[in-house]
Amino acid sequence: MKTTGIIMLILAAVLFATNPDKDDFKEYMAAKIKEEIVKETRDKGEVAGIFKPFAEGLAELGGALGTTFTERDNYYLFSIYTFQLPSNPDEKPVKFLGIAKQFIALDNE
Repeated sequence: MKTTGIIMLILAAVLFATNPDKDDFKEYMAAKIKEEIVKETRDKGEVAGIFKPFAEGLAELGGALGTTFTERDNYYLFSIYTFQLPSNPDEKPVKFLGIAKQFIALDNE
């Protein structure tokens, strides 16, 4: 019983220390946007190479905008990020679980 308590305490401390903040979410959003741009241009050959710097800049901008329209609910061991564009308030917001410096898209249907 004592060992279980110690393990739970260590696990809680690790989760607390690795709870991602808004900067981590910004980096995640930028990486996902860049990944999507690369995926869309992969078959375009040299054209994709020409637009690579543009794609990287667009991804950074997208990451910054992502945090602008994102609300973070901090539960200390993990966070829930809710992304909602103000231009489309009728659309269901997109939610992400942030835990251990990772992000997981939640069922958004």
